[in-house]
Amino acid sequence: MYYPVGLPKRLRVPGPAQDIDGAIKTVVCNRDRILFAILTEKAVWIWFSRPCVPVVVHRRSNESLESLGTNMLLEWRPDSSMIVVATNKNYLIYYTIIVDESRREVYEQVDPPNPTLKRESAELYSCESIPPLIFSQAFETEVNGGVTGLVCLRDELMVATGTGRIQRLRWDGSLNYDYCVDLRRVPFCDDQLVMKAVPLDAPGVHVVDLEYSPLVGGFAVVLSDGRAAFLTASTLKFDPNAVQGIWARDLEDATCAAINHKYRLLAYGRANSQGVVYLVDEATGGLEVSHRMILSSRDYAGCLGSVGYIKWTPDGTVLGMSWEGGGLSLWSVFGSLLTVSLRWDYLETPLSKAVTISNMEWGAEGYELWCVQQYEQQYSAPERIQEQQSSVKPDEPAVAQDDKTSHVNEESALEFSLNRYDRTSLLQFSFIKSALTVNPCMSQLGRVLLQGSDCLYLNTSEGLAGLPDQSQDSLTLYFDEDEDGAFEDPANPRDSQFSVAANKQWIVTPIPYKYTASNWPIRYTCVDEGGELLGVAGRNGVAHYSLRLRRWHLFGNESQERDFVVTGGVLWWRSSWLILGAYNISANTDELRLYPREQKLDNLFVTTVPQPAQVLLLNIYGDQLIVLTADCHITVYNLQPKEPNSGK
Repeated sequence: MYYPVGLPKRLRVPGPAQDIDGAIKTVVCNRDRILFAILTEKAVWIWFSRPCVPVVVHRRSNESLESLGTNMLLEWRPDSSMIVVATNKNYLIYYTIIVDESRREVYEQVDPPNPTLKRESAELYSCESIPPLIFSQAFETEVNGGVTGLVCLRDELMVATGTGRIQRLRWDGSLNYDYCVDLRRVPFCDDQLVMKAVPLDAPGVHVVDLEYSPLVGGFAVVLSDGRAAFLTASTLKFDPNAVQGIWARDLEDATCAAINHKYRLLAYGRANSQGVVYLVDEATGGLEVSHRMILSSRDYAGCLGSVGYIKWTPDGTVLGMSWEGGGLSLWSVFGSLLTVSLRWDYLETPLSKAVTISNMEWGAEGYELWCVQQYEQQYSAPERIQEQQSSVKPDEPAVAQDDKTSHVNEESALEFSLNRYDRTSLLQFSFIKSALTVNPCMSQLGRVLLQGSDCLYLNTSEGLAGLPDQSQDSLTLYFDEDEDGAFEDPANPRDSQFSVAANKQWIVTPIPYKYTASNWPIRYTCVDEGGELLGVAGRNGVAHYSLRLRRWHLFGNESQERDFVVTGGVLWWRSSWLILGAYNISANTDELRLYPREQKLDNLFVTTVPQPAQVLLLNIYGDQLIVLTADCHITVYNLQPKEPNSGK
């Protein structure tokens, strides 16, 4: 479950009204979603995700635009060392990205001369290292028939063309001819058990959209005639002689596609404003309809046109969908409508129903969503729309222009005005999500825990009508505190308890910046059965919080915090032990870790249990711990607290 929070931020990217970079075409994150590229008609911007600031921009010369064409599509190399851009004149332009070792930081934080304005809070200091990048053009290659789609297959590039072929290119620009796929030679059928398969015979049919998933084992493709299919192969190398096409049944008006890696689902947008999700039948290999995504009349009574773009979140639990007629919606993995922008208040914002989202991309862990929006008329700047602000001072961000490095004037690079006609702009939406999306062990608890990029939301009054008085007594400590430190209403304590149980209130707990500054994004969160203890795990390490004491517990030794990564989730046992599945970086081993709540976070007090493979999931039932590892084994442990002075 995902929920939008706050107001959208508008990133300061020069638009076509300034005649600098042209309209925004697409936004694409790299593999770890730390960097994201904004592609415009004339330039490529590389931004850092947190803090959200530009790192480098490459603007193409007029000669390059005339000879090679304007930018259309973009794809990252898996190791983020290169980027390829497709143009409207059938060219692929390859760019190299390397870290500039001669420069320490892109941005330098400088305190103002006025002593009253100097920073005193740690949150005003950026602990994340923003890499200085050297972005330069390497070479270009011509593609016969034009480029209609780009996707990476391991360390190679799959390029869909207008001639009905899917070319397989290496990142040095050479063509892997033996592994190119010709749609006219691919047999298509309804499932893999059908003995007779028919290749495409319609002239001019080609791929207009494709997505690849190694876990599902193939490509989800949309053809130019509106049909959709799943391309799979019996070999890991995806030998074209072993490629087979599986039709998406009863689908003749497909517009776009997306693959869910976690649940092995294929989603397609349709021209009738609907979405349809297929699953791969394990018995026959065919595509069976799982569910459809249809707006009801109470959500929107009119027609929104074709589905323009769909995108799954990184955790695979939510699908974002936009329409050519305007609007943005979020759907759960099995078809429940979570939110739709058509219900939002448009009276004071430029997010009107006529705004079209042509492209979108999810940030790390799904906390941000970047949307490329198109506008058809002039609008005014409302105070409710927040612009992206930066608390750091740019130290001349580098700009690459056809292998020539120069520097961007800060005002011209970040200049943006809402009071003008602008055909495209980039919005950033913020979201919070349920802890269940990544930590299923929370399903046994009666409280709702939502996690954001820098805070936690806990609903302690959820389902309290049947709780005993002792459980309700523990909840009064969050609201009223008397002079002696007792958390209750001294005049009428029982009324105070019932008022808490009768109201739904969120306790918002900010995660300390000391932890998130170096360990963002937050990946796993948990709460104990009493709703008094919270646990969080980010990029490295772990931390926990006591609502009763209102105090965070962090690692005192930062090297110990950086030595392990939580991989299988976190949970509380008996409100006394924090249990997590981790990967020990220094020892190169997978293990279970148990930290006692009463002791400080330190390896002196940890209990470790080696694991044969990576821990994927944890759950607990009473005093039994259930562990799922990557070798497809489920192990059940009996937990017993240590006896005092026994050493066990």
